[in-house]
Amino acid sequence: MGTAVEPGDRRGDDDSICIAGDPEFGPCAFRVKASSPHAVDWRILVRVNTTTPRTPSFVRTLAVALALTTPVFAAQDTSHAGTPPVELPDAHALIARALEVSHQTKLDETQSAYLVGTMRNDSFGFEGKLEVWKARPDRYRLRVDNGANWGVIESGYSDGIAWTSNPMQGMRVLDEAEKLLFEKMEALYQTEAKSDEDYEEVRTIAREEFAGVDCYKVICVLRTPEGLEEETTESIRTSYSYYEVESGFLKGSEERRFDASGGRSVREVIESYREFHGILLPAKLTQFHNLGTGEAELVFEFKSYTFDKVDDARFELPEELR
Repeated sequence: MGTAVEPGDRRGDDDSICIAGDPEFGPCAFRVKASSPHAVDWRILVRVNTTTPRTPSFVRTLAVALALTTPVFAAQDTSHAGTPPVELPDAHALIARALEVSHQTKLDETQSAYLVGTMRNDSFGFEGKLEVWKARPDRYRLRVDNGANWGVIESGYSDGIAWTSNPMQGMRVLDEAEKLLFEKMEALYQTEAKSDEDYEEVRTIAREEFAGVDCYKVICVLRTPEGLEEETTESIRTSYSYYEVESGFLKGSEERRFDASGGRSVREVIESYREFHGILLPAKLTQFHNLGTGEAELVFEFKSYTFDKVDDARFELPEELR
C-alpha cells in the first residue's frame, strides 16, 4: 500500500454494478454532485460563472454545493394502497453491508489517503485536475486546478478551522454552520460509517427508486454541535443515503448545503465502482446541484488512490490564516 495503483475495471461480485467501459451498460460517463465520496468547495466552482454557492466530500469524497429547497421524502414504503407497510431493514445493517460488499472495512487499516481525479462541468466548458488529501481523524485538503481561464480552487480543514479559497472571492474562513458540514461531512476520514457518536438519528425510512435503481432510503441526522441551535441547523444536518436493495452498494445521497445565499439541494449518484488496493471505491459519480432556476451537473472521475503516504505538511493552514 503506499504506491498509487491505476485501477482495473471490475464489475465486482454483483452483476448489477456498472463499471466504466462495460459493454452491457455502455460508457459510464461520470458526473457528480457538488457532496461526496467526498469533497470540494464546489459551490465556488458553480459560482464562477453564475449566481450559485459552494461545496466539498472522500469515498463520498468530493462534493458539495447548495440548495434552495429540501426534497420531500416519504415516511415509509407501501407496495399498494391499503396494504400493510413493508418491513424495512435496520439502517446500520444496511451501512455495514455496503462497507462489507465493497471491502471498505479495509479502510480501518489506513491512516491517510490521497485521491487524484478530474472534475468537469460541460455547461461551462471546463475540466480540472482534482486532488484530495485526508488523514485521521478529520484533516482534509482539496485542490482543483482548472487552468488559466478558471484558476485554482482550494479548501481545507485542520486545527478546528475550515476555509476555502478561489479566484473570485479569495481566502475565506467558514462560519460555524458551514464549518459543521465541512467537519462532519467532508473532513471526516470515513464519512460513510455514520457512527452514533456523530449522528443522533440513522434510520431506514423507505424503499424507493433512486437513479433508476431499487434502493433503501436512510435518513441521517448529525448531532448538533455545541454553540449551534438544533432547530435552525436541522435542515443542513440532515441527509439521505440510498443503498441498492439487490447488491447492497451505496448508490448515492441527497442533502442540503448551507452558504451565504441560503442553501441548495445536492443529489449525488455513484455511477460505478473500481478496485483500488483491494477496495471497491467510487470511480465515477455525478453531482446534480439545484440552482433554483435549473440544475447544474459536476462530473467526477477518480483515477487513483494512495494510502498512508500523505505528508502532514499538506494540512497546514495557509499562511494568511496562521
